[in-house]
Amino acid sequence: MDVNRNKFCFVLISFYMGICYIPELAINYFLKDNLGINPSMLTSVLSFSRIPGIIKPILGLVTDFFPLFGYRRKYYIFIAGILISISFINLAFFTDTILKAKINLSLYNAGNSFISILGQAIIVELIQENKKNSTFIVSVDYIIGNIGYLISCFLQGLLIEKFSVKFVFIVSAFLPIVIFLCGLILKETKISENKEIENKKSSNILLFELYFYLSQKKIIITLFTFFILLSMPVYSDTLFYFYSEKLEFSPNDIGKINFYGTIINILLITIYERYNWQNYVKLFFVVLKLLVIFVCFIHNWVVKQNYIQYNISPYLIICCADTIRYQLNELINLPLNEISAKLSPKNLEGTVNSLFMSVINFGTMLSSIFGSWIVNYYKITQTNFDNLCKLIDVCSLFSLIPIIYIIILPDQYISIKEEQNEKIKEN
Repeated sequence: MDVNRNKFCFVLISFYMGICYIPELAINYFLKDNLGINPSMLTSVLSFSRIPGIIKPILGLVTDFFPLFGYRRKYYIFIAGILISISFINLAFFTDTILKAKINLSLYNAGNSFISILGQAIIVELIQENKKNSTFIVSVDYIIGNIGYLISCFLQGLLIEKFSVKFVFIVSAFLPIVIFLCGLILKETKISENKEIENKKSSNILLFELYFYLSQKKIIITLFTFFILLSMPVYSDTLFYFYSEKLEFSPNDIGKINFYGTIINILLITIYERYNWQNYVKLFFVVLKLLVIFVCFIHNWVVKQNYIQYNISPYLIICCADTIRYQLNELINLPLNEISAKLSPKNLEGTVNSLFMSVINFGTMLSSIFGSWIVNYYKITQTNFDNLCKLIDVCSLFSLIPIIYIIILPDQYISIKEEQNEKIKEN
């Protein structure tokens, strides 16, 4: 493949995966205000729409085994961009029920899942061509993505206040222009008909290799580790209601919180890339999870209104707490993505890497669903936050589970060195 053109495609995809969050806040306000749903239902709708992120391995198999017009990536990129544009046009003009919202948000996430798979496949190829720079490549992906996300955070609240949720959806319908450009410049060797027949004949062999690879003990435990780290219940969707209804933060206020957090995040990712964390991954995860508990304590302190006696602005406290919270969500994925890329076998990079990513997405989705169940149990609504402290306490206690798990987990399952990786592939 043409390295320079495809490196530029990698940069475009990474940037898009950051700016695609421009409509994120608008979606929350649309579901809350236009459709009038409560906190637990908001989590349910958003979790349902994230299903395409869980079936990434199937989407990966589609791109690997069923090329369109002889190409595995180019035309799938165009299809993904079209799905995203259609979904936001429908959200802007034709969505008036929860069912329609679920369908359109699922189309949006399906398009993003395809784009993510194609981008990750390029990352895997780059890493496997130069394994010594794996941390640098993953960090560049996150930094470029965070620059795009920085733009998203700056615009998502400002656009809602200055214009409307509908306007944000219309703008979002044009964001896939970046993806269309990527499809145009992508250099990909066309698969001939004879080669396509050979590929179909080898599909069974590849599926057997995939089964053999994923049936190994080390791979299974690594996948479970990914899952356990990200599947604990969270309360972030409920906080959105608390911020907007109880504390009366404006959309721009909430957007600024994300903006400040992303700036710090870029700095921390740069530090992560600068120093070798490969031998301290377990410590890295434990520290991040301890910080999660610390953030829970800060949120609890604000919900109890303890800031009043100290005459401190709740917005200042929330800015500090959520700046940490957004960093944790991103930083925990850095070593996970690096591990998954190193473990992806030859000729199955896209499929296996998407499987690792789907486990991450599945864990994230379950964490939201578990949080939603606890919200229902404590009867927290748009206006009733009496039991929000109990919700935060329960989520804080659950955060102890991955800490204990990581501490007792043998090193080879989470801190995978190059020689260990080669042994896995040889077995």
